[in-house]
Amino acid sequence: MKKTINLMGCIAAFISLSACSSAMLATSSAGSTLNQQGRSFSSNVSDQTITYKATKAINDDPALAKSSRIVVVTFERNVLLTGETPTEQLKQQAEALVKRTPHIRHIYNDISVQPPLSTYEQGNDGIITGNIKTRMFTTTNLRGRNIKVITENDVVYLMGSVSQQEGRVAAEVARNSAGVKKVVKLFEYTS
Repeated sequence: MKKTINLMGCIAAFISLSACSSAMLATSSAGSTLNQQGRSFSSNVSDQTITYKATKAINDDPALAKSSRIVVVTFERNVLLTGETPTEQLKQQAEALVKRTPHIRHIYNDISVQPPLSTYEQGNDGIITGNIKTRMFTTTNLRGRNIKVITENDVVYLMGSVSQQEGRVAAEVARNSAGVKKVVKLFEYTS
């Protein structure tokens, strides 16, 4: 059991380092018009600002901070709320706090009313995300770098700006990945 937990920790650390290196690559190309994801620098900064402000609003609320684990993800000013909270009232409270954040286009509130996931379950979600990203990267005609993959309690959320065909392929890759219970597409479709 201890070796399994250590292995999970190593894998989670690897995934985190991979994300950090991607962020560094995107940041280092800020001098050019587009970053690694094909999005403008200002668009990325706007999304990061929204995520920061929304997360801070949730963390500054004593009732939510004490009992909930809420994750905020933003793509093109669309916000996804996932995680867990013990009551429907706290779920709605989190959304109300996030709605006060300027420049949000839409909020997808998919917070589960249940106890927070264990560290093991969160690590498993990280492994599922890493597996899907790897499979997307190696899939022909799929620009995986334009797709955010978020996994919460074995449910995979896909966000990004893609063509209809890319959206179908990405969803199929996610759906056929080990450990995935459900795939939720939150794409913006391009022509």
